[in-house]
Amino acid sequence: MKVVILKGGLGLGSLASLVTIAFVIAKLTGAVDWSWLVVFSPALIYMALGFVITICVLLVIGLGLLIGFKKLKNFLKSHGSTEHTESEHEFIDTGNSSVITDVTSQSELKNVKLYEERGETSRYIDAEINKDGDLCVTGQDIGKLPEEHWGDSDYEFFVYIPAKYKEDVRRILLEKFHAENPSVANSFEHLKSTDDVILALLDKIYAGNPKAVDNFKDYMRSKGVPAEFGSWA
Repeated sequence: MKVVILKGGLGLGSLASLVTIAFVIAKLTGAVDWSWLVVFSPALIYMALGFVITICVLLVIGLGLLIGFKKLKNFLKSHGSTEHTESEHEFIDTGNSSVITDVTSQSELKNVKLYEERGETSRYIDAEINKDGDLCVTGQDIGKLPEEHWGDSDYEFFVYIPAKYKEDVRRILLEKFHAENPSVANSFEHLKSTDDVILALLDKIYAGNPKAVDNFKDYMRSKGVPAEFGSWA
């Protein structure tokens, strides 16, 4: 007599199918007097279990994507987004510019407000030197328009230029300022750092311009400076 040994066993799905078939046969032969719901319960339980597992997997994937998005957003913010909240500021004298240093954080973050308009849709534009020394010109729209276009009332966008290109930015902005104001003497000689000069020039050239982010980006790119653009809602 030959004995056949099955290796690997039955899977949960196969087991549920066999039990269901056995219950059906028992029902049809009159061996049991169960309702059809009970007869098919092994298959129903197996399908319900599969549905629950699928939902759990989707929830885990969704949570992972949400965490990844938040990390990406925090990364982008660390490279140039300025949230518009009330805070203490220490002013740096740059003549007519409004360059300020944020003293509420541990980093020496310098920024200048280029544009502000409050209304049904408010727009704020700032330029800043972040903690890594990179230059960022950021915009933020809050209100009706971003809600209609993006489904979120807060839309932020920015131009980012790495620190190694700041000397080029300083030179290009100086040339632009003096080309547009040939009769104005150099009013930036008293500024000690390249950062202060850049922010003061941005204030002189782009202050009051609601399209400052796009205008600055396009001008830098036209001069060969890699100005990276990003946005999120």
